[in-house]
Amino acid sequence: MMGKLVYSKEKECWYFKGKENHFPISCGEHLQIKIFNKYRPCRVELAHDWYVILDNISFVLFKSFSYDVKYY
Repeated sequence: MMGKLVYSKEKECWYFKGKENHFPISCGEHLQIKIFNKYRPCRVELAHDWYVILDNISFVLFKSFSYDVKYY
């Protein structure tokens, strides 16, 4: 499923938002995030803030951004 990863300030969590689906993302969930026009496999995690891990790199998700993702 293709869609967006968007942050809900009210629920303080990230949601997958597709054409027909809308559901919260939990820690440890795997998806593909679009970086430089290419989808890359990653895992969503939560420590002090939400972040993703891909390959040997991790980065914090900016709550004011939305991210193109594929959920599988």
